[in-house]
Amino acid sequence: MIPVIRGGKEYYTKEYYTIKDYKDQEIIKICKASLPIIYDALSRAKKEGFRNLWNLSIEELLRIVREAAKLFKSEVEIGKTVVDYETHLEWVIRSTGLPYKYVVSSFEDLLFALKHIEKIIKESIPFDLKIFDDLISGDIAFTPKGKVLAVVLPSNLPTPNFFWVLSQVIKYPVLLRPSTSEPFTSCRLSKSLYNAGLPAESNYYIPCSRDYVPEIFSTSDRGIIFGSKEIVEKYGGYENIKVFGPGNSKIFVDADYYSVDDVIEFVKKSMLDKGGRSCLNASQLFVSGDNAERTLKDIFDALSEDLPTEFEDPLSENAEIPAFSDKETAKKIAQYLKLNGIRNNILVEIDNIVYLKPTVVLCESFLEPLFVELPFQYMAMTTIPKDKVEKFLENSLVVSLFTEDSNIIKKLILNPTIRNIFIRRSTVDTSLLDPHEGNIISFLYDFKTVKGL
Repeated sequence: MIPVIRGGKEYYTKEYYTIKDYKDQEIIKICKASLPIIYDALSRAKKEGFRNLWNLSIEELLRIVREAAKLFKSEVEIGKTVVDYETHLEWVIRSTGLPYKYVVSSFEDLLFALKHIEKIIKESIPFDLKIFDDLISGDIAFTPKGKVLAVVLPSNLPTPNFFWVLSQVIKYPVLLRPSTSEPFTSCRLSKSLYNAGLPAESNYYIPCSRDYVPEIFSTSDRGIIFGSKEIVEKYGGYENIKVFGPGNSKIFVDADYYSVDDVIEFVKKSMLDKGGRSCLNASQLFVSGDNAERTLKDIFDALSEDLPTEFEDPLSENAEIPAFSDKETAKKIAQYLKLNGIRNNILVEIDNIVYLKPTVVLCESFLEPLFVELPFQYMAMTTIPKDKVEKFLENSLVVSLFTEDSNIIKKLILNPTIRNIFIRRSTVDTSLLDPHEGNIISFLYDFKTVKGL
């Protein structure tokens, strides 16, 4: 059983839930925290945790994170079990259904970012790192907006854990509410940080009911949550909560400059990498230009012919298509696509493992209900007028551009609803060293004027 971690100390609760894999087999049980435990954690983090972190220098915290990145891949004692790295990989694969190679690459991305966290912070602030010790540069103070950060984590990939570790380095205590289906990575990171010297009370690993999330945020100073369109609508209006929502990442191909041979490998990678479950995966593709119809059909045909078709157990190193641990979700997605015109049955069940076939859809209009972001290897595509490009590409985490039209490029860079522009790159061609949904440090810190000190 995996316990609650209260400021560095393990604690077993009477309530728990069971993590099952994509074959409905039990992996392990997880303790569930009550509201009194949550209130106590937030209170201690704000007081003792905040004080303990600020008693350390930024250099000491950077050292702790670098050491934790090493310990993460060694044996880590969690509860009454010593869990090695290979067992951890197996648990994550079985609980999420993500193929082995995508889980491994996600951890490589995460650990690479942790080892280079100093560089990431330096490129995110206009000061020397000592500002986190000294607070003041000239007449300007750079100070935290709160004393505790609550983080509600997703289950799609391990990499979002990077954001709360970065917050710890810049002296924010954190309360972690892990995903109910992938609680392993945040627990392992929490233990690794404490084993590397993180001070007591500065990190709380608190598995709990989803029903407690509103209460956690109402009691915290700052909050981060990852989720669906509904999550964005629920929490997006709160100044103290940063929402990482659906990516709605897109590809634009200007047929006046590019043909199928120029773009197909980028399109394929954008759709398939990380099993299609990353917010960076492209779910929509648009083509414009004099030869738009022909280019679109060529892209559709080339992509359709090159999609993976072998359904292997995700634990296999050769697996490319994710399984669904939540079979009802897979069935609902398949039913939605069927009701909206997808004739082929995309739901596949082999040896009690459920998959969704990688699917690409050719549409006559962007208005069709098939233009949605779905948590598997899926892409909808259509043609659009060139003068409407900005309208169709707005509200995107990443837009991958294949055009030489400088006016289009400039318009999209200036559009505040488009977070990132990749020119002649796949939408997944990024790393945690790059800004993601803005600058997380600017969400946690603010400027003050201090005179006469």
